Amino acid sequence: MIRTTAATRPISRGLANVISARAGYGPAIRKASVTTQFHSLAAKRPQAPFPQFRPVLIPQLRYATKTGVPKYDKIDLEEESKLARAKLKSYPEAVTTDSSVRQVFESSEIPIEEEDNEVLRGVKEDLHTIKDSFDLKEVPRESYYLGAAGTLPYMATSLATLYLSYGINHAPKTGSTLFFPLETAQHYLSIIEPIQIGWGAVILSFLGAIHWGLEYAKYGGPQGYYRYAIGCAMPAIAWPTILMPLEPALITQFLAFTGLYFVDARQGVRGFAPSWYPTYRFVLTFIVGISIVASLIGRGQVQFVGSGQPTRAEKLRELSEMQPEARKEEEEVKQQRRAAEAAEAAEEEKKNESKKDDKEKK
Repeated sequence: MIRTTAATRPISRGLANVISARAGYGPAIRKASVTTQFHSLAAKRPQAPFPQFRPVLIPQLRYATKTGVPKYDKIDLEEESKLARAKLKSYPEAVTTDSSVRQVFESSEIPIEEEDNEVLRGVKEDLHTIKDSFDLKEVPRESYYLGAAGTLPYMATSLATLYLSYGINHAPKTGSTLFFPLETAQHYLSIIEPIQIGWGAVILSFLGAIHWGLEYAKYGGPQGYYRYAIGCAMPAIAWPTILMPLEPALITQFLAFTGLYFVDARQGVRGFAPSWYPTYRFVLTFIVGISIVASLIGRGQVQFVGSGQPTRAEKLRELSEMQPEARKEEEEVKQQRRAAEAAEAAEEEKKNESKKDDKEKK
């Protein structure tokens, strides 16, 4: 037991003051432990208890004994009296018998011109959105120029295929001097087609190799074998098309370009490729796809001399010419069937009548 002496009296008094102060802060602390400035502590994640008390306990202790705090909604009596003594202005020219009446069925208060302007404004905004979507300003100039240059051989070979195939089909009939001779056109066409297929294989291999470079740079983080697999799959698909016939080769390359575009777009969305790369790839793939389709259309019109094989256009023409004859044959067959059915029905009626006559006689 501690005895209270003259030397220990100041210490005991200090302890009593501390205990009384803590007892006075007890309700505030208990209140702060239940309710915070925003919501209940039961809805918050587990945190250290002391930071929860600080934003509430300090303001409570600060403003508990503070006086003279100004009111936020203090009324200015002088300004109110001035407004009360002021006279309201009247505008009789704007007041009519129908000015405050609203019709049940009335037109829009917005003028038609403004509505048209809003429609045009919306169309312009949509066009600007499309323009911004296909804008290649973020693409580096080197990639932009080299990528556009890479599509030029594809477009050139496609246009040459269309021109030569049209000349092969129409030059002998028209005798026009705008086209090459038939044998020359066929010779050039046999050279241009392998060039287009080989160039497509080169582009596909290059696009696959880009993923190797992104993996080396660890763009967006390492992906491992996924990027390497993309880079290996493209040459494995592209180069065997050189050994295929023309049309299957072009179709295979078209599918490869389209599939690789979707892979690149997915990589851009996931952050494993630059943000401008999907749009850049879409533009290039669109140009290459149109070129391949043009080459297929031109190739479908070609008929080589001495081959003895009709073109697809001629086959379709023959089928269209054969359709009227086939329809006539079908109609004749239908008429014969109807006549046979009518004859059978007549024979059955005769049999039924003969049976009725026999019964009546009996």
